[in-house]
Amino acid sequence: LTLNQCHEQIAACEKIIYSKDWQPEIENNLIKDDKLNYQLCNLAVELDIDVWPRLFDFWLAHPDETPLFPYLLSYEGEQRSERVLRQIEADLPRYCVEQNDLLVPLRYLNTHPGESDAIICAALESIFDLPRGIACGIVDDWGQEFITPAIRRSLIKARQLSNNDVVTARIDCLLAGKHFDIGKFLNKRK
Repeated sequence: LTLNQCHEQIAACEKIIYSKDWQPEIENNLIKDDKLNYQLCNLAVELDIDVWPRLFDFWLAHPDETPLFPYLLSYEGEQRSERVLRQIEADLPRYCVEQNDLLVPLRYLNTHPGESDAIICAALESIFDLPRGIACGIVDDWGQEFITPAIRRSLIKARQLSNNDVVTARIDCLLAGKHFDIGKFLNKRK
């Protein structure tokens, strides 16, 4: 197929997909037998069908269902994201056991300075260097004015826990009030 023929085929498929009213299908099949259908979640997001209340209630009943985080945090109106962050904060010990559980909330926080010191602190004090390093990058992006006393204490603890030279160097820069430059760090190591 030529590129033009591919586009024509895609357009024909989209015409079929978007001609159907998917709302009843999504509402009736989103959650079946206490299981969430993630393909229907994706479709609902694509079609701008608001399923957030059902997803939030499902997550409250199934707090280990962390694959819901991208969906729950993508709806920012009506203080929805804030409610999700507060719930994560209330149950932080649950989300500090697995290395990847806080990654989506951290990605959200990267563009929402100061919204959750508790999640940042939990990531900094994690037993894993990955969330610690990501949290350091977020705090660096936020700027020194967002380093609260709680975050400073967590940075000090993170410095003791770190097993990664890059993360340790980044923590040192944050504690010294400097922006971390990976290029300088790498040049010093040569």
